[in-house]
Amino acid sequence: MTKILFWLLLLANGVMLVLMADGGHESAQLKRQFHPERISLIPAQSAAKSVTEPVLACFDVGSFSRQAVNVFKTRLTPLKIPAIAEKPDLAVDAKAESHMVYLPPKNGAAGASQRVTRLHNLGFADTYVLQEPPSRRWSISLGLFKNKASAQALLDQVRRAGVSEARIESVSTAVARIRVELRGLDAGMQKDVAAIAADFPGVEMRACQ
Repeated sequence: MTKILFWLLLLANGVMLVLMADGGHESAQLKRQFHPERISLIPAQSAAKSVTEPVLACFDVGSFSRQAVNVFKTRLTPLKIPAIAEKPDLAVDAKAESHMVYLPPKNGAAGASQRVTRLHNLGFADTYVLQEPPSRRWSISLGLFKNKASAQALLDQVRRAGVSEARIESVSTAVARIRVELRGLDAGMQKDVAAIAADFPGVEMRACQ
């Protein structure tokens, strides 16, 4: 009986030694494979920053007439630009010169009222009392013409009626123009917008101020 117990204990010790040897071997393998000292965690924010983000830009395009800006914005629709805003751009167009028949200011508001009444009685009902610019305040306009000959014809008619102070002056017309501000453009959008803007004569594309 004693011999049997001895051999059972000896066998059990042998099994334990084998298991311990395998466990140590497996542990060594794991260390060789994973190199835990080389593993580091990357915070979520740092990982997000590592992804290259497109540079989005803002451009100002103009200037357009009301009709032209509507066409321009329609052509931009397929690009799906994030933000499009109109900006007024009041410009003086030197080519749009007009000729005004008018009476210079005299005796302020009271004088303007008296002369308007006189002009109406003479048959010149199309009159307008000017307020701007300050140098012409209380002047009386009788008409604005693109053709100087038409302005001269009216001037002659007014003077024949006895209004000797009437005169002609050439003026440059202020034309209402519109600029378009485009925000959130990536590189591809910038090229597409530039190509569309090139179809509108006199229109410029520049970075927002």
